[in-house]
Amino acid sequence: MDSSFETTQPTWPVHAIGASVCAVVLGAGYMLGVVPLLSAGDSPTDLSAAVREAEQQAALQDAVTQRLSDELGNSEVELASRPMQLVQSTHANRRVAELSAMAHEYGLTLASTQPGGETMMSYYAFVPVVIGGEGKLGDFVRFLGALHSRFPDMGVQGFEIVRDPLGGGRFTLGLNWFVEPARTAEVS
Repeated sequence: MDSSFETTQPTWPVHAIGASVCAVVLGAGYMLGVVPLLSAGDSPTDLSAAVREAEQQAALQDAVTQRLSDELGNSEVELASRPMQLVQSTHANRRVAELSAMAHEYGLTLASTQPGGETMMSYYAFVPVVIGGEGKLGDFVRFLGALHSRFPDMGVQGFEIVRDPLGGGRFTLGLNWFVEPARTAEVS
């Protein structure tokens, strides 16, 4: 017997089945992967509209940034041109003496002057100052009018006037003296 057995079966059906399987796999991949991606995407006109909208938003943001930058520059120039510089609250005795001298200039007599403790805020601090005394109503009004021009770092918190039937009266004046914050003060 002949031990060499040779098979001569045709190989084309195997190749045909392999090609068919590859075609089915490629078709399924196209249908399940590529087609949904293409249908979910925006058309070129939609994309160009989105680009135009993004450009408009960027232009608007640039305009707002420019306006805010200009406002900041104007504020810095205005701040630099102001003559008022805040002093530290350690100068409270000098300020009380200046207020007393000014009150005397306007014909008022001070009976009490009480500076309070420094209150620290985010960007500044203030010291409440309460002064009380006697004088004519007209003198007190003139004193209040001149207070801001002489001491622009002081604001009136409130006042009380008790009129005397003889023409004078007593007053209590609450002031806030805005000062440079002390390094050790706590923020309120």
